[in-house]
Amino acid sequence: GSERFTIDPNSGQISWDGNQTLDYEATPFLLFDIMCVDDSDPSDTGTAQVNVSVGPVNEFTPAISPPILFVSLPEDAPQGTILVSTQPGGQRQYTVTDRDNGPDGVDGITYTLSTTSGGLFTINQENGALMLARELDVDNIPNVLDILSVQITACDTDPPRDECPNLSVTIIVQSAADNDPMFSENQYTVALQEGTPNGSIIVTSMCSDQDNGVGAYRGIDIVSVIPSSAEDLFQLNSTSVEGKNGSADLVLQGELDFETTSLYNITLRCYD
Repeated sequence: GSERFTIDPNSGQISWDGNQTLDYEATPFLLFDIMCVDDSDPSDTGTAQVNVSVGPVNEFTPAISPPILFVSLPEDAPQGTILVSTQPGGQRQYTVTDRDNGPDGVDGITYTLSTTSGGLFTINQENGALMLARELDVDNIPNVLDILSVQITACDTDPPRDECPNLSVTIIVQSAADNDPMFSENQYTVALQEGTPNGSIIVTSMCSDQDNGVGAYRGIDIVSVIPSSAEDLFQLNSTSVEGKNGSADLVLQGELDFETTSLYNITLRCYD
């Protein structure tokens, strides 16, 4: 590296050649020897070693790849669950690069949350791990949505010099089926007469489920009709859903004949 320097032969002062460039990432230090010679006896010399350390400059902006991630989070996930991270262990892994070396490179990056989503998440400032800060309960926490969004910002040790890239994380909360759906009544007893008009509503069944999301009420159907030969005689329709409740009408679809069948057992199912 001595060709990058000049030396005054009289004073021994070493100067940097202004036509040369320094690159910390390519050459973090330069090492060369200098020698002085006795004019009266050229064979009489002395040498010294010069070690020049090159200081880093924050030249480059960090980069995040990919810039967008989607993850699923079960409602019953424990506190501390890792969603994304620059290291293995989370649902998804992302990469942060910085062409700078030294304190302004990847080792000097600090991770922060641009949005906190009501304190539901926290981040490890050293490795960018996005973690669940507390347990979720979609049913009992009104401000917890089925889809949440947070933004992770990666800045190196000199934020005023570098722009700070962001990682957008979309979190899809999967509700747990904590509660079973329930009918408002466990048994319906209905008396019908021969000649009851086709299309008559025999009973309106009501069902409710305290869960939200995937565990919420979905519908009511017929499991069985006894005798089985009468399966086409009944059907459910006019199903409606309101909030966590649902209803369905059991409708007569033919003519009743007391002499043929005097009793029907119909089993309904409410499901989430």
